[in-house]
Amino acid sequence: MGSIETKYDLPKDLTIFKVVGKMVIVDFYDCLESYHEGEVTPLTLWDLTEADISEISSDEISNFAQYSRNFAEIRRGGKTAIVFNDSFDYGLGRMFAIYLELADVPFEIDTFRSLDNAKKWLGIEEHMIAESTIYKIGSCIQKTETGKLDRTRSIDLIHELSVAIKFHKDQNILVDLRDADVQTDIQDLMTFAAECAKFKSEFDQKIAILIPNTEERIEAAKRFRSCMDVQGFRLKQFFDYDAAIQWLSIEE
Repeated sequence: MGSIETKYDLPKDLTIFKVVGKMVIVDFYDCLESYHEGEVTPLTLWDLTEADISEISSDEISNFAQYSRNFAEIRRGGKTAIVFNDSFDYGLGRMFAIYLELADVPFEIDTFRSLDNAKKWLGIEEHMIAESTIYKIGSCIQKTETGKLDRTRSIDLIHELSVAIKFHKDQNILVDLRDADVQTDIQDLMTFAAECAKFKSEFDQKIAILIPNTEERIEAAKRFRSCMDVQGFRLKQFFDYDAAIQWLSIEE
């Protein structure tokens, strides 16, 4: 069974769909519907280099293209790039692109055999993507941060999350800071909580933060949670990813 992972490069107005494994056409219907429940980006990149779509028929491709036309207007002026490794899959993808072109969709669509060529066509170079903030949207908004998380970067992270939330309202948030070097000064923690409060209307869902199991980080996490509790946030820290996801999945 295959899967589709959706990532966002918000500063570049780009959505990346990573498709892996054996797919059936209903997987693409579900992904398309879920994606358009929130805001969308002008640029989309479908990476099917690790996908197998051999079980999808040409009739299913035609029907899906007609269905996709229902969502086309919202991306007027945008671009969609689809990338394949397998020659047969590439043929099906090219068929899909032709069906959309014949339906006169208001955005450009093209198929490629190279991710680099697709990114160049979209106007997104590899180094531009690597330096941008990538969010994984599944059951919740997920962000992994590494390196030094000083005051400036922490404030930027809060702003970036607020933008991601606008794209996907009603989603819980998971921030992985296990490999990040964070500020532990109480004044900084209070500043971060106050900055979050500026976006309280967006940050109204659960927030889970993954931290390393060290005495210093645990103590800093307790102080930060106290600051956030005062502001009315539902925040909890975890050491384990699965435990965090389980808590975020519980409806309250």
